[in-house]
Amino acid sequence: MIYNPEETEPSSGRLLIFTAFAGMTRTSTLELSMLASAEVKGCVFALSIVGNKIAAAVNSAVSRHVFLLYTQHLSQFRYCYTILILRRTRVWHCPIR
Repeated sequence: MIYNPEETEPSSGRLLIFTAFAGMTRTSTLELSMLASAEVKGCVFALSIVGNKIAAAVNSAVSRHVFLLYTQHLSQFRYCYTILILRRTRVWHCPIR
């Protein structure tokens, strides 16, 4: 993201979802792995999990995101891969006073 001093609110950002797991190195006990990311139109100020969805406060709006899981089987290579996608499903705009 490039800082623009003329903006009253940031115009772009990212929502990043990580998982923590027991690491195999001696220097740390936990390691992080990014599961999914999504571009957002602003700065993410807060996150909350609501059921199986994520609510994000982005600038002066609240958006709801869901996880979509896709699995692809490549039988000719005996390989399977899974993609986790974070998709925005709803936005509520809060009026600025």
